[in-house]
Amino acid sequence: MIPLQIDVSQIKSKASLHELLYTKLKFPDYYGMNWDAFWDCIRDPEQSTVPCVIEIIGIKSLRISIPKDSKIFEQTLEEYLIVRKDVHITFLDE
Repeated sequence: MIPLQIDVSQIKSKASLHELLYTKLKFPDYYGMNWDAFWDCIRDPEQSTVPCVIEIIGIKSLRISIPKDSKIFEQTLEEYLIVRKDVHITFLDE
Protein backbone atom coordinates (compact mmCIF):
# COMPACT_ATOMS: atom_id res chain seq x y z
CA MET A 1 0.00 0.00 0.00
CA ILE A 2 1.37 3.40 -0.97
CA PRO A 3 1.43 5.76 2.02
CA LEU A 4 -0.04 9.23 1.98
CA GLN A 5 2.93 11.54 2.42
CA ILE A 6 2.43 14.78 4.31
CA ASP A 7 5.52 16.98 4.13
CA VAL A 8 5.54 19.39 7.06
CA SER A 9 9.18 20.42 6.66
CA GLN A 10 8.36 23.89 5.30
CA ILE A 11 5.52 24.69 7.71
CA LYS A 12 6.12 27.85 9.74
CA SER A 13 2.74 28.48 11.38
CA LYS A 14 -0.21 26.70 12.92
CA ALA A 15 -2.45 28.11 10.18
CA SER A 16 -0.29 26.70 7.38
CA LEU A 17 -0.16 23.30 9.10
CA HIS A 18 -3.95 23.17 9.34
CA GLU A 19 -4.26 24.25 5.70
CA LEU A 20 -1.94 21.40 4.67
CA LEU A 21 -3.86 18.86 6.78
CA TYR A 22 -7.16 20.15 5.40
CA THR A 23 -5.93 19.61 1.85
CA LYS A 24 -4.07 16.32 2.26
CA LEU A 25 -6.71 14.60 4.40
CA LYS A 26 -9.59 16.02 2.35
CA PHE A 27 -11.40 17.56 5.28
CA PRO A 28 -14.79 19.17 4.65
CA ASP A 29 -15.05 22.86 3.73
CA TYR A 30 -16.30 23.69 7.22
CA TYR A 31 -13.10 22.39 8.87
CA GLY A 32 -12.42 24.73 11.79
CA MET A 33 -8.62 24.91 11.40
CA ASN A 34 -8.00 24.03 15.06
CA TRP A 35 -6.99 20.92 17.02
CA ASP A 36 -10.50 20.07 18.20
CA ALA A 37 -11.74 20.15 14.60
CA PHE A 38 -8.73 18.07 13.52
CA TRP A 39 -9.60 15.40 16.09
CA ASP A 40 -13.25 15.41 15.05
CA CYS A 41 -12.37 15.07 11.36
CA ILE A 42 -9.87 12.25 11.69
CA ARG A 43 -12.22 10.27 13.92
CA ASP A 44 -15.29 10.62 11.66
CA PRO A 45 -15.03 8.80 8.31
CA GLU A 46 -17.79 11.04 6.94
CA GLN A 47 -15.61 14.11 7.50
CA SER A 48 -12.29 12.90 6.08
CA THR A 49 -10.50 10.23 4.15
CA VAL A 50 -7.70 9.25 6.49
CA PRO A 51 -5.73 6.47 4.77
CA CYS A 52 -4.38 3.44 6.59
CA VAL A 53 -0.73 4.33 5.96
CA ILE A 54 0.64 7.85 6.45
CA GLU A 55 4.16 9.24 6.42
CA ILE A 56 4.72 12.58 8.12
CA ILE A 57 7.88 13.99 6.53
CA GLY A 58 9.94 16.73 8.17
CA ILE A 59 8.74 16.32 11.74
CA LYS A 60 12.08 17.57 13.12
CA SER A 61 11.68 20.87 11.24
CA LEU A 62 8.10 21.18 12.46
CA ARG A 63 9.19 20.65 16.06
CA ILE A 64 11.63 23.54 15.68
CA SER A 65 9.37 25.97 13.79
CA ILE A 66 6.15 25.50 15.79
CA PRO A 67 7.01 23.37 18.85
CA LYS A 68 3.72 23.72 20.74
CA ASP A 69 1.55 22.81 17.78
CA SER A 70 3.92 20.09 16.65
CA LYS A 71 3.54 18.46 20.04
CA ILE A 72 -0.26 18.70 19.90
CA PHE A 73 -0.24 17.31 16.36
CA GLU A 74 1.91 14.33 17.33
CA GLN A 75 -0.04 13.62 20.52
CA THR A 76 -3.34 13.76 18.66
CA LEU A 77 -2.10 11.28 16.07
CA GLU A 78 -0.79 8.98 18.81
CA GLU A 79 -4.22 9.05 20.46
CA TYR A 80 -5.79 8.34 17.10
CA LEU A 81 -3.61 5.25 16.70
CA ILE A 82 -5.01 3.89 19.95
CA VAL A 83 -8.52 4.13 18.50
CA ARG A 84 -7.63 2.98 14.97
CA LYS A 85 -5.46 -0.11 15.16
CA ASP A 86 -5.54 -0.48 11.36
CA VAL A 87 -3.78 2.85 10.74
CA HIS A 88 0.02 3.16 10.60
CA ILE A 89 1.72 6.54 10.90
CA THR A 90 5.45 7.03 10.50
CA PHE A 91 7.25 10.24 11.49
CA LEU A 92 10.31 10.93 9.33
CA ASP A 93 12.90 13.66 9.81
CA GLU A 94 13.40 14.58 6.13
